[in-house]
Amino acid sequence: MAGVVSATAVPSAAATDRIRVLQANICGAQLYRPECPAQGGDTAGPVPYLLNLIPAKRYDVVTLNEICESQYETLKKQLAERGWRMDGRFAAGITDLKTSMWQGRYCGVAENGARGYGVAVLTSSAITSHTPTDLGRPDGDETRQLLCADTSLRGRSLRACVTHLSQHGYRAGPQAKAIAERPEVAQAEMAVILGGDFNLTPGSDGLGHLYRHSGGSGQFREIADTTCLWAASPCRGGEATQKFEKIDYVFASDCHFEDPYARILDSGTSDHRFLSGSVRPRQC
Repeated sequence: MAGVVSATAVPSAAATDRIRVLQANICGAQLYRPECPAQGGDTAGPVPYLLNLIPAKRYDVVTLNEICESQYETLKKQLAERGWRMDGRFAAGITDLKTSMWQGRYCGVAENGARGYGVAVLTSSAITSHTPTDLGRPDGDETRQLLCADTSLRGRSLRACVTHLSQHGYRAGPQAKAIAERPEVAQAEMAVILGGDFNLTPGSDGLGHLYRHSGGSGQFREIADTTCLWAASPCRGGEATQKFEKIDYVFASDCHFEDPYARILDSGTSDHRFLSGSVRPRQC
């Protein structure tokens, strides 16, 4: 049922052995789409839902798309008040998003006076450094971003990254290739988790630069939902996350992680379904 947080447990190992991850495109700035009830505000739609979900599931890494900077600030502040403090970083694709009939989007004012709109990453441990990367502005007003943050979880170094690629597949493919070639993503010695809205379907050539299997040339295995995990071997697939297509993903560097598991969450607060999953660290 939409909006209900399930207590379904991860399979096999104890939860403390696993890195818990959430990927969510929250549609946080839309004014005129009934499937996106946030309306740029901090007290409606996905924000209250996430404030309940994140502490309940005790996520270690949360990657967020289409989020206002004011919503990001609210999440950080109120998560700490609810006993699940998370560090975070935000990167604006649009630095000053105001009400516009043409854009149909709006962001409220953050504490620092900004009306930023973009991507964010949250981690349950302190972030020691972060790297924002400009992936270009092929769609007009929004600069596409890759944001990576370094932290330490379960006593191991981890790089948590988030991205939101172009809405046009022929542009998103080259962006995915650029991400796969970025030093902060491609370094084999660093464990990497990469979540986001890629605007690409699993079998696309662009995602082949990320997948390590099924004809791909990358270093990642997806933390996929059970539709994919029921396959006899690693696959490129899964349930739809936006209308009838799968375009949202969480990838984990295959050398550093094993036993991935995820499920789809329909929050009823966005035009995207969220990915909730976990993965077990291993020695590379």
